[in-house]
Amino acid sequence: MTKLTTFTFCACLLGTGIRAVGEEALFRPTEVLPGFYAGSLVVAREQLTKRFLIQYFNDLLKRDNHPLVSVWIYPSNNEAREFWSGKLSDHIPYHIWRKAYDLKKDKPWIMGRFLAIRGSGLLSLAHEDGAVEFVTLGKPDGTGLLSGNGASRILHVNVAAARVTPARSHVVFFIQVRSPLTVKTGADLLKNIGDLPFNEVLLNVRNDSWFIDDFEFPTFYPFEPRREPPTHEEYSNSKMMVCSHGLPLRADSCSVFDRSGFDRP
Repeated sequence: MTKLTTFTFCACLLGTGIRAVGEEALFRPTEVLPGFYAGSLVVAREQLTKRFLIQYFNDLLKRDNHPLVSVWIYPSNNEAREFWSGKLSDHIPYHIWRKAYDLKKDKPWIMGRFLAIRGSGLLSLAHEDGAVEFVTLGKPDGTGLLSGNGASRILHVNVAAARVTPARSHVVFFIQVRSPLTVKTGADLLKNIGDLPFNEVLLNVRNDSWFIDDFEFPTFYPFEPRREPPTHEEYSNSKMMVCSHGLPLRADSCSVFDRSGFDRP
């Protein structure tokens, strides 16, 4: 039988902290807010199977009615640390990012990520041979955002939880779209994501998966075939859109900008 260890960091939070299977706790605390489950699952390599993860997250969806679930899955604490290393701050120089990427790009990563919004979930799996796999769980996704290769897809979600004052918490979605980065595209994305009980919902949107100098995004997106990243010049000339939805009174807003004012050699 698989042993599940639960770590609770604050009695005032609804939910648990890190859940670890066959390993010690992950290197940093997991943040859970009422109605949300954002965490990391460490599963011993021999137990990290699609069948186990499907059962685990189906049980989670049935047991708890979380509007948002975001969980990364790793075979060990060390591999979790290694995967997230390399970005020390926002707007890091390209050459620092590239060095971190080159150290990681050829490693046979084994990991997963589960993301669900209002009961519609997507389990993403990266296998040792470089193959990727996607499994939909829970309710049908009417937005198209929970897709392995859709026209618009959520790549990563970062929950910034304020434990003492939940009203100050916010969530950041990193989204790749095929459509032009326009205010209409941003408005459609905000509408599809819908209201979530955070003080603010932020969207970082690109036409590719290279959120290179965003500290909250990993060095690379692991659930797609490896490909050559943009050059420094190409990234500097690329564009990104940032949208925000503030609750309950502030209006939606979207801005499109290029990287030239932020990127450094």
